[in-house]
Amino acid sequence: MNAVTALTSPTPVKLTVDDFHLLHEAGAFAAYHKTELIDGVIVAMNAQWSAHAYVKTELAHRIATALEKMDSPLRVIVEASLALPPFGEPQPDIAITSATPSRAPLTPDTIALVIEVADTTGSFDLGRKSQIYAAGGIAEYWVVDLTKREVRCFARADGDTWLGDNTVKLGDSVASVSIIGLAIETSGFDFL
Repeated sequence: MNAVTALTSPTPVKLTVDDFHLLHEAGAFAAYHKTELIDGVIVAMNAQWSAHAYVKTELAHRIATALEKMDSPLRVIVEASLALPPFGEPQPDIAITSATPSRAPLTPDTIALVIEVADTTGSFDLGRKSQIYAAGGIAEYWVVDLTKREVRCFARADGDTWLGDNTVKLGDSVASVSIIGLAIETSGFDFL
């Protein structure tokens, strides 16, 4: 039998990935455009403005085209859930994955590269979200920062920190370290 413990102050309860899925299936997030589970907390994300949507769409297209030319088995997926148990399920803007389509979220073992496009979320994407992806075992992480007009490229995680960090100016080519031969032009993204 479980003992009842009296709380002396309010105590937040972290949701697990399974809790998050149950709430989603029950329709709890229907009123929100997009939700993510970050550190056990449900986060409702901002609407995406046209600059964000354009860069995300164009970058996904450029990567998919490059992977096809390389005859790579990897595929580009936009805004898919990525399970990082026990307390995380973000929806990266772009994921490069070996996973086959299913009703289940992506898992870190199928991910070669995760990309977030930031126009208003730069500090979050470069801060806590970066740590979550590193701790979750993601091989490589890019943040396309539209405000700073740069792409921050992180690789080789150790715990929740990245050992490799490279910055490329928008307009230049950015190369992946985990997908050998993948290089993408970022010209046309520096319009803000």
